[in-house]
Amino acid sequence: MNWKNALTHLLIGLALVLLFSAQTKAQTKAQTQPVRPQEMITLMQNTPFDQALRVIQHISNQVVVYPHSLQEPIGVEVGRVSWRQALNRIAAHHGLQYRKRRPR
Repeated sequence: MNWKNALTHLLIGLALVLLFSAQTKAQTKAQTQPVRPQEMITLMQNTPFDQALRVIQHISNQVVVYPHSLQEPIGVEVGRVSWRQALNRIAAHHGLQYRKRRPR
């Protein structure tokens, strides 16, 4: 292996380490945010999707807009996590995304 290849491999490795480190810091920050006990939620994997979102809406005091026809099970166990983490897990499990809108 010549020095150019070695340098390329070293730079790629360093970039991956930095990327992983930044991602880990963001996850740690999100996990260490203080969560009030009343914001914690537990849902069974067979909870209907629409029911789970209504519970999250109630706990979060946020307006959650979704098609009310979503009645299939959430398909993922959510055990004593914040409503944000629950929403992230449910959305990720179904390949969905969500966004927060500013009030008009």
